[in-house]
Amino acid sequence: MQSAVDVVESGPLAREVGRRSLRLRWWVLSRLNVIGLVLTLVAMGVLFTALSPYFLTVKNLLNIGRAVSIRGIVAAGLTLVMISGGIDLSIGSNMAATGMLIAYMLRAGWPTPLAVAGGVAFGAVLGLITSFFVTKVGINPLITTLGMMSIVRGMGYVVSGGISVQLPGNSVLPLLARGRPFGIPNPLIMWVGVGVLCHLLLQYTRFGQYIFSIGGNEAACRVAGVQVNRVKVRAYVLCAILAGFGGVLLTSLGGGASPTNAMGSELDIIASVVLGGVSLSGGSGSILGTVLGTLVLGCVDNGLTLIGMRAYWQVVMRGGILMLAVTLDALRTGGPHLRR
Repeated sequence: MQSAVDVVESGPLAREVGRRSLRLRWWVLSRLNVIGLVLTLVAMGVLFTALSPYFLTVKNLLNIGRAVSIRGIVAAGLTLVMISGGIDLSIGSNMAATGMLIAYMLRAGWPTPLAVAGGVAFGAVLGLITSFFVTKVGINPLITTLGMMSIVRGMGYVVSGGISVQLPGNSVLPLLARGRPFGIPNPLIMWVGVGVLCHLLLQYTRFGQYIFSIGGNEAACRVAGVQVNRVKVRAYVLCAILAGFGGVLLTSLGGGASPTNAMGSELDIIASVVLGGVSLSGGSGSILGTVLGTLVLGCVDNGLTLIGMRAYWQVVMRGGILMLAVTLDALRTGGPHLRR
């Protein structure tokens, strides 16, 4: 005869406990990357605070947020592209070209809102061109965006003669990136807003679900009737728009534009995205992970500067972090050497 305890353990209560245990285990496993990044940030906070009393201060933390916010805005757009299985190496050139266009428009007497809108629209056009070659011509995204990176950057040198273009003295554009409502830098507020919007787009819209599905199995999506090319075009255009907006903020912050602006930034942005858990093969990732990956790189740069590490060693560290991010991606997805 079963005891009362045996009946309870084998009844609905035991099954409910088992289901909750499985849900908790799934939740933890699906967020291991995010949990690891949070622990990394905590560990860096402890380490750099012990080495420098200035690291864990409100002023310095806001400085970190402002320093990485432009990179974070562009990284949010790149997250969409990379989850869909693509990549965009032209984002840095897009930022520089957009900034130069805005500077020229303002010097020609254009109203600031129209100049900003024109610059962002130019970024969108670059995204359309990129997506055309990727989706219609069928060129590999890496090669396409590498070519666009060189073309756009080179045209910036041709148009400007390699000379920086300063904003007019009466321009109000610098207020966009230099404003601090309630003591919080404007770019940081904008980064939060862009991050929330991109998260909602990925998690709660059909477009976002298609992005994940295409990155996971593009052939199956085509068979299922998904307009794969249309989704990819939208992803590239959104990425280019955010890169263009990043160029606006960069020009606003610096008070001018140069064909060398944002040179090499695409590597830092890709490192942030991959470190945040977005797979290079597509199909997985999150905006939250990208945000945390961006913060990790920002804290590394800031902390190493505070403790007096020389600039070229910081470049070595960033390269090492990029290699670490790619290695983690290979471990997550099971690289070729792991599948043998």
